[in-house]
Amino acid sequence: VRGLCVSEFKRVKNVQYPAHRHKIYILSGMSILDTEMALAHEMTHAFINERPALRQKLRQRGIEEGMCQFISFIYLSRGNTEEILARLKGIAHNRNPIYGEGFRKVHNMFKDGTTDDVVAYLGTP
Repeated sequence: VRGLCVSEFKRVKNVQYPAHRHKIYILSGMSILDTEMALAHEMTHAFINERPALRQKLRQRGIEEGMCQFISFIYLSRGNTEEILARLKGIAHNRNPIYGEGFRKVHNMFKDGTTDDVVAYLGTP
Protein backbone atom coordinates (compact mmCIF):
# COMPACT_ATOMS: atom_id res chain seq x y z
CA VAL A 1 0.00 0.00 0.00
CA ARG A 2 1.46 3.31 -1.11
CA GLY A 3 -1.58 5.44 -0.43
CA LEU A 4 -5.04 5.53 1.07
CA CYS A 5 -8.16 7.53 0.28
CA VAL A 6 -10.54 8.08 3.17
CA SER A 7 -13.87 9.48 2.00
CA GLU A 8 -16.53 10.75 4.35
CA PHE A 9 -20.12 9.69 3.81
CA LYS A 10 -23.33 10.72 5.51
CA ARG A 11 -26.35 8.54 6.15
CA VAL A 12 -29.92 9.73 5.77
CA LYS A 13 -32.60 7.14 6.53
CA ASN A 14 -30.14 4.26 5.96
CA VAL A 15 -29.03 5.65 2.60
CA GLN A 16 -25.36 6.48 2.28
CA TYR A 17 -24.45 9.70 0.44
CA PRO A 18 -21.02 11.04 -0.46
CA ALA A 19 -20.04 14.07 1.61
CA HIS A 20 -17.46 15.23 -0.95
CA ARG A 21 -14.70 15.34 1.61
CA HIS A 22 -11.68 13.15 1.12
CA LYS A 23 -8.35 12.68 2.82
CA ILE A 24 -5.58 11.14 0.78
CA TYR A 25 -2.57 9.71 2.58
CA ILE A 26 0.62 8.99 0.66
CA LEU A 27 3.70 7.23 2.02
CA SER A 28 6.65 9.50 2.48
CA GLY A 29 10.08 8.76 1.04
CA MET A 30 8.86 7.53 -2.34
CA SER A 31 10.21 8.76 -5.64
CA ILE A 32 8.32 11.51 -7.42
CA LEU A 33 7.08 8.98 -9.98
CA ASP A 34 5.78 6.58 -7.32
CA THR A 35 4.11 9.51 -5.54
CA GLU A 36 2.42 10.56 -8.78
CA MET A 37 1.23 6.98 -9.38
CA ALA A 38 -0.19 6.74 -5.87
CA LEU A 39 -1.91 10.13 -6.16
CA ALA A 40 -3.49 9.22 -9.50
CA HIS A 41 -4.76 5.96 -7.98
CA GLU A 42 -6.11 7.52 -4.77
CA MET A 43 -7.65 10.53 -6.53
CA THR A 44 -9.53 8.07 -8.73
CA HIS A 45 -10.95 6.49 -5.56
CA ALA A 46 -12.11 9.96 -4.44
CA PHE A 47 -13.71 10.55 -7.86
CA ILE A 48 -15.47 7.17 -7.71
CA ASN A 49 -16.64 7.71 -4.12
CA GLU A 50 -18.45 10.89 -5.17
CA ARG A 51 -20.53 8.90 -7.64
CA PRO A 52 -22.55 6.20 -5.82
CA ALA A 53 -23.91 4.58 -9.01
CA LEU A 54 -20.43 4.34 -10.52
CA ARG A 55 -19.00 3.01 -7.27
CA GLN A 56 -21.68 0.33 -7.11
CA LYS A 57 -21.17 -0.63 -10.78
CA LEU A 58 -17.39 -0.97 -10.36
CA ARG A 59 -17.70 -2.92 -7.12
CA GLN A 60 -20.32 -5.29 -8.57
CA ARG A 61 -17.93 -6.03 -11.43
CA GLY A 62 -14.98 -6.32 -9.05
CA ILE A 63 -12.98 -3.68 -10.90
CA GLU A 64 -12.78 -0.64 -8.62
CA GLU A 65 -9.10 -1.18 -7.86
CA GLY A 66 -8.50 -2.15 -11.47
CA MET A 67 -10.01 1.15 -12.63
CA CYS A 68 -7.77 3.07 -10.23
CA GLN A 69 -4.75 1.18 -11.56
CA PHE A 70 -5.89 1.84 -15.12
CA ILE A 71 -6.12 5.59 -14.52
CA SER A 72 -2.65 5.51 -12.98
CA PHE A 73 -1.48 3.56 -16.06
CA ILE A 74 -2.97 6.17 -18.40
CA TYR A 75 -1.30 8.93 -16.40
CA LEU A 76 2.08 7.20 -16.59
CA SER A 77 1.70 6.45 -20.29
CA ARG A 78 2.38 10.09 -21.11
CA GLY A 79 6.08 9.45 -20.45
CA ASN A 80 8.66 7.22 -22.06
CA THR A 81 11.58 6.82 -19.67
CA GLU A 82 12.96 3.44 -18.60
CA GLU A 83 11.58 4.03 -15.12
CA ILE A 84 8.09 4.75 -16.46
CA LEU A 85 8.16 1.76 -18.81
CA ALA A 86 9.16 -0.44 -15.86
CA ARG A 87 6.21 0.87 -13.80
CA LEU A 88 3.81 0.32 -16.71
CA LYS A 89 5.07 -3.24 -17.09
CA GLY A 90 4.67 -3.74 -13.33
CA ILE A 91 1.04 -2.64 -13.45
CA ALA A 92 0.28 -4.74 -16.53
CA HIS A 93 1.88 -7.91 -15.15
CA ASN A 94 0.85 -7.61 -11.50
CA ARG A 95 -0.28 -11.05 -10.35
CA ASN A 96 -2.51 -9.76 -7.57
CA PRO A 97 -6.11 -10.86 -8.26
CA ILE A 98 -7.58 -7.50 -7.22
CA TYR A 99 -5.06 -5.01 -8.59
CA GLY A 100 -3.52 -6.97 -11.46
CA GLU A 101 -6.53 -8.91 -12.70
CA GLY A 102 -8.75 -5.90 -12.10
CA PHE A 103 -6.42 -3.75 -14.20
CA ARG A 104 -6.42 -6.30 -17.03
CA LYS A 105 -10.23 -6.46 -17.02
CA VAL A 106 -10.47 -2.68 -17.31
CA HIS A 107 -7.66 -2.50 -19.85
CA ASN A 108 -9.47 -5.06 -22.01
CA MET A 109 -12.68 -3.02 -21.75
CA PHE A 110 -10.92 -0.05 -23.34
CA LYS A 111 -8.20 -1.68 -25.46
CA ASP A 112 -9.74 -0.39 -28.69
CA GLY A 113 -11.07 2.82 -27.19
CA THR A 114 -9.88 6.29 -26.39
CA THR A 115 -9.49 8.35 -23.26
CA ASP A 116 -12.86 9.88 -24.14
CA ASP A 117 -14.41 6.40 -23.88
CA VAL A 118 -12.99 6.03 -20.36
CA VAL A 119 -14.33 9.47 -19.39
CA ALA A 120 -17.75 8.59 -20.81
CA TYR A 121 -17.77 5.30 -18.84
CA LEU A 122 -16.87 7.08 -15.62
CA GLY A 123 -19.37 9.84 -16.29
CA THR A 124 -19.26 13.36 -14.99
CA PRO A 125 -21.06 14.93 -12.06
